[in-house]
Amino acid sequence: MHFDYFYGLSLFGYIVSCLVFAAVRWFHTCRPYDKMASYYYPARVSATIISASYVLLLPFVPGPLAPRAWLFTKAFFLLMLPFYVGRMVIGYFGTVKQWYGWRRPGRIVMIILTVAMGFLWLWALCPGLPPEAVSPGWLSWGIVGCALVSIAYCLWVQQWIYFQLKTIGDDNYSNLEDFPSRLARKALVLPVVLFLLFFPPIFADSPRWMAVAFLLAMVFNTYFLILILHPHRQGALIDDGTEEVDADGMSSDGGVPLSTEEVANDDGTVRNALPGDVVEHIKREIIRFVEEERQYLNPHLTIKEVAEHCHYGRTYVSFVFKNELGGFFNYVNRLRLAHADRYLQTHQYAGREEVAQASGFNSRQSYYSIRRRMEKMGEM
Repeated sequence: MHFDYFYGLSLFGYIVSCLVFAAVRWFHTCRPYDKMASYYYPARVSATIISASYVLLLPFVPGPLAPRAWLFTKAFFLLMLPFYVGRMVIGYFGTVKQWYGWRRPGRIVMIILTVAMGFLWLWALCPGLPPEAVSPGWLSWGIVGCALVSIAYCLWVQQWIYFQLKTIGDDNYSNLEDFPSRLARKALVLPVVLFLLFFPPIFADSPRWMAVAFLLAMVFNTYFLILILHPHRQGALIDDGTEEVDADGMSSDGGVPLSTEEVANDDGTVRNALPGDVVEHIKREIIRFVEEERQYLNPHLTIKEVAEHCHYGRTYVSFVFKNELGGFFNYVNRLRLAHADRYLQTHQYAGREEVAQASGFNSRQSYYSIRRRMEKMGEM
């Protein structure tokens, strides 16, 4: 009986910590970032809803070790935890990368899990079912099947994040810091930590271990809240999520339409090579905007800005960068490094931080990191 109270209190404490997390995440945004909260906190809404959803466990606090309550608690963490982790991670980094292909699979998985958990929640609260009907075979197999779907979704998200870290800076951003790579690396560790906390008690069928997991998770919630309170994004470019290329190959800002055979594929490639005159036109516009107007000195220059200036969709501008100029990241940073060398010649006593910022880099560390990377790639 005493352990029932301890377990119930630990469960209640964890629920309260989740609700506090949700309230702080929604009502508190650091200044001056609160004026552009949707940009600097792209996963704010999903993090709030996910944290608040733990209130579903509240009805089971008075009798947490009743068979139906214990089964629902295990199923909740087994099914929803992988999905929650994946959803918050992809909601944040997918928005940062301006890629929204994650939305449809996320909605499908969410519908599956919502239906499953809604049924289990009503079933666990129903007083009319006898205790021996708690774990029929079909229910167990249903929980396992939904859990596999949730885990597969989380692994897919983690694989996507890993790929972004391997290719960061090559297609959208001109500075490595514009994609929060440090936070992305922590996002790779996040599911490991949570799975190690909750999965062993679930598979061991141990309420004692689960109570300890609740207490440790309360500490983790505090750490995670502190981690994400301050924005990890740089710049101030807001993407409204609309497609830049429509079915006719026209850019969203009213740019030049292309033939239907050249419409972008789903993976961002172009089905056929662009006409030579179009390539040359885009190339001239790129050189004039980035090089002659010295836009490369803008540390937050993105390929989206260049595409808007050229009046073509980002896919076509990216095609020209990759095939004519060696890639957006390489092209812009070659110009920056050359500018830094010239700056040093005319400002012999300038510090490295001054040189870096005068040349379009976010920081001295970014300058050194990009120079080493370019030298390694043979771009210097």
